[in-house]
Amino acid sequence: MSYQDLTYEKHHTTSTLRRNGSKPSHIASQLGLHVSTINRELRRNATLEGGYQYRYAHSKARQRSLLAD
Repeated sequence: MSYQDLTYEKHHTTSTLRRNGSKPSHIASQLGLHVSTINRELRRNATLEGGYQYRYAHSKARQRSLLAD
């Protein structure tokens, strides 16, 4: 099993659904992903205040990707 980064669009959709009160299971089903992927995404890319913003999440994911290369 390999890890695949979320696209910018999936970060945006996750942020929008989360802001509207959707639970991780609903977000996962909307994106065709496993709920553990969404839970990990929300945890790894949370803002300092504990929220989730797609631009911040995408930026953190890109930074991790560049460090892994």
